[in-house]
Amino acid sequence: MPDRDRKPLDAFDEVAANLRQQWHNDGLDAFGRWDEHPMLAKLAYLAEFAVAMGVSFERFAEAARSVVGLNPGQQFTPEHEWFIAHEFQQTERIYAHYRAKGEMQVNLGKTSLASLKAEGQEKQPERQKSSDRGMER
Repeated sequence: MPDRDRKPLDAFDEVAANLRQQWHNDGLDAFGRWDEHPMLAKLAYLAEFAVAMGVSFERFAEAARSVVGLNPGQQFTPEHEWFIAHEFQQTERIYAHYRAKGEMQVNLGKTSLASLKAEGQEKQPERQKSSDRGMER
């Protein structure tokens, strides 16, 4: 197939197709070569890219085939399915936490303590003064 007819790979597809090289490019060889790591560590690494790039679970699962040693079209074992789903869900939870935390930090970074206090005072309803002086202490 001529190059001009080939669909270009998106960023996730590029990473998934070259995980070993991406591991090296990220400077992670200091923690051991890609081939030395267990399947779960490799799935977690791929899941980080998938979630960060907003990839669907289905695309992640398809890319994970090579990590668990399957060829396209081969069926996942129940164990593979569980580990793949678990890593994706765990990573989604972690990223959701960091995204929420990041949004909080951005919002707090835009506001000074003085402006928060002023904003809070503006939102509080004014106290009504009692017309009966005898009731006040």
